[in-house]
Amino acid sequence: MKVWGILGLILCWSVVVKAQVPLPAANRLQALGIDMPVGTSAFGARSFPQGRQLEMGWWFGASLHHYGEVEGLNARQIAIHRQKSRYHQAFFMDDWGDAIHREQHYRLHTGLFLGKWQFGIGIHAARWQIVSQSQTQMNASVGISSRINAQWQVHTALQQLYQPLQQDQSAPPQRAQSIIALHYQQYKYQLLATYRQQLGTGGDFGLGFLYQPREQWQINFAWSTSYRRLSLGTQYQYRKMRFHFGVMYQLLPGPWWNSGFEGGWP
Repeated sequence: MKVWGILGLILCWSVVVKAQVPLPAANRLQALGIDMPVGTSAFGARSFPQGRQLEMGWWFGASLHHYGEVEGLNARQIAIHRQKSRYHQAFFMDDWGDAIHREQHYRLHTGLFLGKWQFGIGIHAARWQIVSQSQTQMNASVGISSRINAQWQVHTALQQLYQPLQQDQSAPPQRAQSIIALHYQQYKYQLLATYRQQLGTGGDFGLGFLYQPREQWQINFAWSTSYRRLSLGTQYQYRKMRFHFGVMYQLLPGPWWNSGFEGGWP
């Protein structure tokens, strides 16, 4: 009984901490906590299943989030994205944790591009493991994007659509979430405004800014109201390889470091 009591306390601590430190964006604009379908990125469809690439072909990405004080908060993320004509498919894996507690998320997304509109659907599998005990839950997401004109786009997504009447208390609650984002692009810079609302919690408003002083370099800045998150990052491109590095600070637990790369082929 003492063993199960200790494991229960570990899980409760993990759930509380994870609720206070939502997963940052895997590539740019980390403070927003969502990945935007901006430009060409392997992670672009991670939060919006309808995300569309500017370039055709395959893209692979890997991202690492490091928080030195608590090993269990360090995250490893992988993305594989394929854009062909009017269709795209994408696979994502997020992996948190250590030897005692581990949390893994798998996403499979597909979408259709029709002129000014993009549509997408996704399947989400979440797995929690404490020592030798594990549990898996399934859920779904949908998304729609529209190009208003040459400069403006709007993106929407609904995540965690399935809400069971009684959720298992041994796993974190699966709360429905809605996201809307406005995207403005003009020459060398881009502006983004986002709003995220999760069932049973308050909303989160965010602002993002991307600037490309040279063809190979990009600088990004993001801020959001959720736990006073603030991030600054940079991205360098060499042919079809992109390398990014950034730091994000929030009230709890403090600074996160992020690094990663992406590569593409026809």
